Amino acid sequence: ASITAKALTANATAANKVYDGDNTAAATLAITGGLVGTETLGATGTATFNSKDVLAANLVTVNSTALANGTGLASNYSLAAGQTTAASITAKGLTASATAANKVYDGDNTAAATLAITGGLVGTETLGATGAATFNSKDVLGANLVTVNSTALANGTGLASNYSLAAGQTTAASI
Repeated sequence: ASITAKALTANATAANKVYDGDNTAAATLAITGGLVGTETLGATGTATFNSKDVLAANLVTVNSTALANGTGLASNYSLAAGQTTAASITAKGLTASATAANKVYDGDNTAAATLAITGGLVGTETLGATGAATFNSKDVLGANLVTVNSTALANGTGLASNYSLAAGQTTAASI
């Protein structure tokens, strides 16, 4: 005769993560049932998001589990994988620099700025960036600084929705 391992149940939790180009997740397992008496065990596992992309990632699934001795012996128990929990991948922040052309006086402070992404892209991914900008004055004598007021990202080899780009970049230009 033999003694077989007792099956355990567990709940999983997972933290949100910033986009990094893959679907790996950091899950934590908590044993919720099946231990004998006051025995304790440790439980770990590997897990993945259901997508690597920000807009689709909303579920983490535990793919494998491992038990560690506590006050009880891990070899006396088994823990199946498959636990799920809600978590998200959030957009990765980018940095960019701005350039702007000088312009002839036309009575307003709108500026034509160009944005160049300078940091934050994952691997070899590329994106396009545009923005709306204004001079610090509509007048020739006061205009010497252009500030980007809003930004938009466009798909390149990467998905724009996996990233964010804050406005606020400045550059020198004049009217």
